[in-house]
Amino acid sequence: MSTPGYLVVNGRTVSVTEMDETTRRPEVSQALFLNFPGLRFRVPVGTIKSPLQARLNDTIGSANTEALIKTYGGETIYIPRLANFVRASRNLAIVAEFDGGVSRTQLALKYRLSYRQIDYILQKRDLSQLEPTK
Repeated sequence: MSTPGYLVVNGRTVSVTEMDETTRRPEVSQALFLNFPGLRFRVPVGTIKSPLQARLNDTIGSANTEALIKTYGGETIYIPRLANFVRASRNLAIVAEFDGGVSRTQLALKYRLSYRQIDYILQKRDLSQLEPTK
């Protein structure tokens, strides 16, 4: 699954690459997207232990939490939901499977969508209409 390419920190867009460089571990941003979708939170400052810091420690590890605090301490981070990206990925898979010979009925059953939804997705053959938006 691809992750969105950005987070929002104090109203400015921060690339996942920048976040990964902060912690030097690419799986950190992926863990944030998967475990904190749609969450807006203020990054703790200093060494004061908070419930959020404990949750971050459990999710990304204490060294990565410390790197996050050192870089973004006191700033507000918003982590977007993955729904649009998951949906776009699913739609691309539906088009590819249909082009590979899978029937509309099989696709509707596999993806738990109505026939009308499958037809709508297949009508949007222009892949730019199926790709995720930021």
